[in-house]
Amino acid sequence: MNPILQTVEDSVDQIVADPGDKDQYDRIVLAGKKIMFDEATHDKISWMQEPSDLAALVTGVFDLMAIIGEVSKNTMKADPAKGAAVSLVIEALDFAERAQGLEITEEIVQAAVQLINEKMNAQDKPAEQPPAQPPAQTPAQTPAQGLINAQGV
Repeated sequence: MNPILQTVEDSVDQIVADPGDKDQYDRIVLAGKKIMFDEATHDKISWMQEPSDLAALVTGVFDLMAIIGEVSKNTMKADPAKGAAVSLVIEALDFAERAQGLEITEEIVQAAVQLINEKMNAQDKPAEQPPAQPPAQTPAQTPAQGLINAQGV
């Protein structure tokens, strides 16, 4: 593996710091690699065929993560999923370099990792809720008026 890619791959351990999350991370990466590199699916993944489109490559990995998340019935924890997403981007870039001659630079790797992190972090944020509607107004009644009416005055 390219040394630039290897450095990033090695840093994933910081994302997946909890030893309990490491198993889930490994399973997500394995599932992603199986889909990305399996003969039955590899030729159908358009972003693997044209890796010079970095945004498409990262979006493809993000979409792959969404599929894995659905299959896992959304049981993936955030840290293993984020680490796996970075690892799968690195795997895709490694493939692009070896099989298709993509020149790997620190700038390309940094841009790809930043983009996948932005996509994964945006997914974690709750959707914006529309502003709450104020409760329906009823005729205003001050406590004094209620007291007066209750006493029959």
